[in-house]
Amino acid sequence: MVPQPNRRRLLATAALTIAGTVAGCTEAQSSADEGAPADSTTEPPTESPTESPESGKPATTTTAAETVPYFDGWMADARGYDYAVADYRGESEVTVAVGAPHDDGHFAFAPPVVQVDPGTTVRWEWTGEGGAHNVVAEDDSFDSGDPVVESSQQFEHTVEETGVYRYHCAPHRGLGMKGVVVVGDDYPTRPASEVDRTEPDEGTPAHVGHDHDDETPTPTDGPYGGYLAGTSNFDGTTADRTDADEVVVTVGSQANGGGFGFTPAAVEVTPGTTVRWRWTGNGGAHNIVAEDGAFDSGDVVAEPGDHFEYTVEETGVHRYYCAPHKALGMKGVVDVVED
Repeated sequence: MVPQPNRRRLLATAALTIAGTVAGCTEAQSSADEGAPADSTTEPPTESPTESPESGKPATTTTAAETVPYFDGWMADARGYDYAVADYRGESEVTVAVGAPHDDGHFAFAPPVVQVDPGTTVRWEWTGEGGAHNVVAEDDSFDSGDPVVESSQQFEHTVEETGVYRYHCAPHRGLGMKGVVVVGDDYPTRPASEVDRTEPDEGTPAHVGHDHDDETPTPTDGPYGGYLAGTSNFDGTTADRTDADEVVVTVGSQANGGGFGFTPAAVEVTPGTTVRWRWTGNGGAHNIVAEDGAFDSGDVVAEPGDHFEYTVEETGVHRYYCAPHKALGMKGVVDVVED
């Protein structure tokens, strides 16, 4: 269950539409999706009490949509973020869910942005979904340690100084699993017309856990059409296992900034060879999914020693990945060649 705030104020319209320019409305709207008019970009948003249809508890929403919270682009690709700031000022403790559902997985913090007073204890609580997560502040002010997957796992940090604290889940930062803790009464805003959430956020790498330079191959360059270009443990060499009836590939080997690799990343075999993927238990929960649909290990698992096997019968290249960690570069190739 995703923890819900005891009291919150949504300080930006949740269903804000960014379209390059924001036209002022000429009359008030009753729909929360459309927001309400604002006469000036210099005046702060006005607030009107509403009632939450889910909880039945009072909530406060802004009626002006000309400005939105802005954290230097940090939340541009954050999952679950809709420009809302959950206001917990006046509370001594706040709970944020780790591994909250959003779109195609459980790679969100909920609420993604919270506002608290100095001295408040922020408690992150794991849902047990989406594999192994952790909580890491960009300024190193707090860090929950190694990623963990168990539900009800908790990490606490008491914020003392006013400011804006950006944080992320290290394994899933590339998937947009990011959040913000605002301590105090103020945070930066920006005209809505200047915000474009279709662009990558500033300062966030396209791939996490390894460095890239100007010579990084494009997706169509290199072996296998560049499929492994963003995989840190692939150096362009394919392991030759054409003389083996059975091949073992480790799942969760050290790569891509943690236990997010397949080793060997690329293996060459002959028809009739059985490929067995064996879990190390590192990097949280993984699975095996072939791009061409030839094989799929099913739900993600984290237990060391777990295994999945598939016997290749025809020549060809099978590209595959771990669904939760594909964006980190956790990908592999089985190249089936003639005897």
